[in-house]
Amino acid sequence: MPRAETIERTVLLMADDDPADCLLTEKALRKADITCPLYVVHDGAELMDYLKQRGDYTDPTAAPRPSLILLDLNMPNVNGTEFLAQLRNEPELNSIPVVILTTSDDERDIAASYALGANAYLVKPSAFDDMVSVAAVVKAHWLEAVRLPP
Repeated sequence: MPRAETIERTVLLMADDDPADCLLTEKALRKADITCPLYVVHDGAELMDYLKQRGDYTDPTAAPRPSLILLDLNMPNVNGTEFLAQLRNEPELNSIPVVILTTSDDERDIAASYALGANAYLVKPSAFDDMVSVAAVVKAHWLEAVRLPP
């Protein structure tokens, strides 16, 4: 049974540079009844700025600490793999769970992501109904079953 008080405080942060993928993912999350706030950044550098509340993200009410990061690997500037390596070396941030959500099903990407501390690796489908299924898995596991760090 979901813990409503925990879900209400949950904040999702998605890093993905593709506007179409962002829209598809956001709609799928909503269709799967994920109602917690979703924030979106477009590359790993912007993601780190968000987490460290730098640049455009100095207002903590506009950039709350995420409960879970949905991370694409293929992004400009700082890609997902580079970001994950940086994140896991940040003592104040390294406990934030990271779910890789990317189009790559390459075994090297999967192995590298887990070696760098990814908590899960999901391949992003292109069909909306399949993405809703992935969102339902995120909800059931990460938002209902797992206890996320405060």
